[in-house]
Amino acid sequence: MNTKDHLILILAAGEASRMGRVKQMLTHHGKSLIQLAIENALVTGCKVVVVLGAHSKQIMPTIEHYPARLVPNHRWKNGIGTSIRSGIDTALDIYPDLKGVTITLADQPLVTPKHLTAIMRLAETTNAQIIASVYQNTFGVPAYFSSAIFNELMELSGDSGAKSIIQKHEQLVTGIQFDDGAVDIDTKEDWQEYTEQYD
Repeated sequence: MNTKDHLILILAAGEASRMGRVKQMLTHHGKSLIQLAIENALVTGCKVVVVLGAHSKQIMPTIEHYPARLVPNHRWKNGIGTSIRSGIDTALDIYPDLKGVTITLADQPLVTPKHLTAIMRLAETTNAQIIASVYQNTFGVPAYFSSAIFNELMELSGDSGAKSIIQKHEQLVTGIQFDDGAVDIDTKEDWQEYTEQYD
C-alpha cells in the first residue's frame, strides 16, 4: 500500500462541555485519548494532521513531540465543519498531491491501526470516493474521502461534519464494518464505562 498519497486527519478541537474537563487529555493505561489517536494513525505510515481548538494550549505540549502537523483552529466555536476545513486546507498546502484523507476523532479510543489501514487498502482496491465505517446500522467515522470530495469538505460550516457529506452522497459510499466505532467518549459516564471495561 502506498501511504504517501494518504493522510489521516484527527479532529480534536472540541470543548467537551458535556465532559466538564479536557476530554482529549483523559488518560488510561498511560496514554491520553489524543496521544492514542495520534500513535494509532502514525503506525499506518500515513501523514498525520491534528486539528486543535478549545484546549490547544493545554494539549499541544503533550503531543508536540510526535511527527504530526498540529493545526490550531481559532474558529472552533463555529462547529466541527471549521475544523475539517482547517485540516484539509493545511493538508493540501503541505501535500498538494494527496489522493485521499481519512477523518477520525480523538474520542473514539477503539480505533486501531488495523482498521485505518483496512480503510486505505479498500480505497486503493476499489477507487471508492467515500469509505465509511459501519456501526449501529449507520455510516460514520473513521471515514475516507478521495480528492474528488475535497472541495465539498472545504465548504463545510457550522456543525455540519463528515457525516453530512456521507449522507449527501450515500450512493458513493462503500461501507466497512467496525462495530467498535460505536464507542465514543462524550460524558463522564462514557469514560467510566470505557475504563472499567478495558481496564
